[in-house]
Amino acid sequence: MRGISGWNYRPYTLLNAPEKRRELFVCRIAPQTAGFTFDYVDTRAGEHKVCYRLRGAAQWEEAPCACGSGCLQSLEDQQDYEFYVLRTADGTASAVRLVRTGAVPGAIVNYLHPEDDVYAVSGHYLCSPGIVVLPDGRLMASMDVFGRKTAQNLTLLFESLDGGNTWRYVTELYPCFWGKLFVHGQRLYMLGMACEYGDLLLGYSEDGGYTWSKPVRLFNGSNAQEIGPHKAPMPLICAQGRLYTAIDYGAWKYGIHDNALLSIDLRDDLMESTHWHLSQPLAFDAGWKGLPQGKMSGCIEGNAVEGPDGKVYNMLRLQQHMAEPSVGKAVLLEADTADPDAPLRFAAVVDFPLGASSKFVVLRAKEGYVAVGNEAYDSAKPQARNVLSVAVSPDLHHWKVMTRVVDARDQDSRYVAFQYPDMAIQGDDLLILSRTAWNGAQSYHDNNFITCYRITNYPAAMRETLASMNAAANTRDGGNGK
Repeated sequence: MRGISGWNYRPYTLLNAPEKRRELFVCRIAPQTAGFTFDYVDTRAGEHKVCYRLRGAAQWEEAPCACGSGCLQSLEDQQDYEFYVLRTADGTASAVRLVRTGAVPGAIVNYLHPEDDVYAVSGHYLCSPGIVVLPDGRLMASMDVFGRKTAQNLTLLFESLDGGNTWRYVTELYPCFWGKLFVHGQRLYMLGMACEYGDLLLGYSEDGGYTWSKPVRLFNGSNAQEIGPHKAPMPLICAQGRLYTAIDYGAWKYGIHDNALLSIDLRDDLMESTHWHLSQPLAFDAGWKGLPQGKMSGCIEGNAVEGPDGKVYNMLRLQQHMAEPSVGKAVLLEADTADPDAPLRFAAVVDFPLGASSKFVVLRAKEGYVAVGNEAYDSAKPQARNVLSVAVSPDLHHWKVMTRVVDARDQDSRYVAFQYPDMAIQGDDLLILSRTAWNGAQSYHDNNFITCYRITNYPAAMRETLASMNAAANTRDGGNGK
């Protein structure tokens, strides 16, 4: 065998894995009421059929499938099935996959049963949803596969040609974890990690995500047990002549995450690692004005965002679930745009309705700022992630919920979640990807779906919400607007 030349595989497998697992592979599953659909790839042309049964049943049933996809209907709902695809010409079979039938709110990008071992090298749960709108209008989604005591280093890519209603498999990136897709110039880039707290990597595609360059290492990391870079699919923004994104530095093992911004001059070659700058990581200070009282473990997963004053900020999730209040705050740190290596400076603690000890995303829009995250609806459940909402602000300091994308507060928050969203703006619409736990998830955290949602004509709703905020402020201030 020859050495590698790129970053992507279709699919990735271990070198000593059975050949049939590489030749014929079920690459996407989407449960539905009393059935499911699936996609597969095969290195050889020919006829195929799907073999399926209730999990553990004695007899296998068969049905035809063709052109890389199949659909099984009229099955028992809310039940586990096992299935595989068979190449009829020579009997080559895919690995057996697991699926639980049943509907899920939203459009399914991908599904992974918690006991399906097909990605065991990296994990058993889908994580880190990321979405980007390509110049040709296609949507590209990414997700990694995670699990406790696993490598956590495989990312799956999918595309949509119809605005997020349906999705299809594209390729896989290895090693890649906590990745964020973004477009710069004529290239699609992926900024990710080699593994949890591993090396910070950057690679690109010049054909819209189908093939990828070998990644370059921007900064050294370690591994899941030691201190290193930490990130999620956070926004990359252009401001003050530079490209910015947020990076943390620390480890869950030690309970610390210092905060920084990664940046590069827009005129520089992104693939030259020496052009990138990481600000000196700033440690959390429990003495910052406006923080809750009690135990906090700092800030993580910040959003690089340009403020209305032209300054660059990092707006961060605050780990406050053991403090008082236990929800409802976020932290703003200010960048020194004259010196990209200088540490961030504390700016403010702000009231934030999506502050539920979970990742949120903030984007600047024409009307102000829009954010998506988990709405904090019950201080007794500060870590509940079963309400996914969009909030808006005129200035990053004052926020109000505009709409609820999914409201599942009637479901058990220990096993149901719509969390770790990513968001993109396409015209007047918001596109939102969720790490979703639903219908048989291992837990709210160890989820089984990546789902997609579209909020249409958001500027109208945003203007209405901002106007109501302004009216309320005028009433409080006696009508003088101050």
